[in-house]
Amino acid sequence: MAKTSREERDAKRKQRFLVAMMLIVAASMLFSGIYYINIGGGPTPTGEDQTAKLSLIEQYNIEPATSGSVLVQASEMKDELLAIPMDQCMSLDSIVELRNSSIDGVESVSCEVANPQMDPGYSIICGTFIMFRFQFDLNDSGTDERVREKLSNVLSEYSLMRGYVIELDEEVLGAGEIYIIGSPETKEGDYVRAVLFTRDLIAGGTGLLGLEERIVPRGPYLPATVVNITGISVGGSIPGEFNRQAITDALELNESEFNSQPPEFTVNGTLSAESLELIEADIQEVGNVTVIRFNGSGEEIDAILEGEGLPYSFKPGAVFFRAGLNSSTQNISSLLEENGVTNAAFQQTGQVSMPAEVIISDRLVPIENYGAFDALFYMDTEVGDEINISLNTFTFGEQIIPFGASEFRNETSPSTPQ
Repeated sequence: MAKTSREERDAKRKQRFLVAMMLIVAASMLFSGIYYINIGGGPTPTGEDQTAKLSLIEQYNIEPATSGSVLVQASEMKDELLAIPMDQCMSLDSIVELRNSSIDGVESVSCEVANPQMDPGYSIICGTFIMFRFQFDLNDSGTDERVREKLSNVLSEYSLMRGYVIELDEEVLGAGEIYIIGSPETKEGDYVRAVLFTRDLIAGGTGLLGLEERIVPRGPYLPATVVNITGISVGGSIPGEFNRQAITDALELNESEFNSQPPEFTVNGTLSAESLELIEADIQEVGNVTVIRFNGSGEEIDAILEGEGLPYSFKPGAVFFRAGLNSSTQNISSLLEENGVTNAAFQQTGQVSMPAEVIISDRLVPIENYGAFDALFYMDTEVGDEINISLNTFTFGEQIIPFGASEFRNETSPSTPQ
């Protein structure tokens, strides 16, 4: 069995912490009671000894400040690491040992306990969470590793996180800066969902504290998981004459299932009456532009346009239709080639699971059916694959509307899987 990487372990620990915190948020009160761990042994500590140790811990009570998460943007990243043990109870001696640690590159170590409760018989403090803050005086590449090494000697399991500041809009609990306990992956400028808490210090003072729920990714390029593959999308080019009827009959497609656009010439100018009479095609004149759409050989039209001496361009036509998942792409390609369609391209159709909301042009875009969002894939993609997608959107007034996605890989253009 393959070993789990440290990054994967950290991610799982963080996820467990976030899930636990979200369950707490769902309740009317975050903490109605603490179950203490009786570690036993040792003499009962004196009151003075406990008081001295407790004075080294910042203690506060927290309660939900909003009914759900809010969208915020990270504005100032702090030079620090935050360690949150999975255990909700710790001995005061262990806290003092870690707090008094001397680590190269770390300026100070502090400890905080939310919703603190003390075991009356032993030097144990419990809380909704216990958090150690490692502030850097110089942030070299080895500081994180030295902090991890120290933590592993004291804590069995913990989540390693980072702190940053956000600017809260006036309509959400009043304007101001709020400290957020967030992911190590969060960067300045990232949009995140955060849950906000009121924070009342035992020693006096009040404010707000945030917990990052998740990073809201920026589009249009996003990670996704393939959940379903339903068929094959077929496309091709029409350079000249093509036999539409032969293709639809052979593939048993009706008119609505087969989409085609004829090739066309676009002329910058107006053709003479003599040339217009010679051209047997659909001709449309819009202003000073003439568009000629045809189904047949374009050589005669090309020769007439050359004689006119006007600048013009040529655009091949295109076909698009869907085929069954088990269709033979080789047979379809041959059929299209025989009937005037070249450069046949095939993509699988299906659905992906993707983020429920994304940021496009610094605006929040909710994704309907994010658990089964329509997408196009490479032909070798399979259900369950973790892929990257390019999200298609269009803007309608102030609204950005997503309408499909395409798989992309690093070696290709994001919008053109083959």
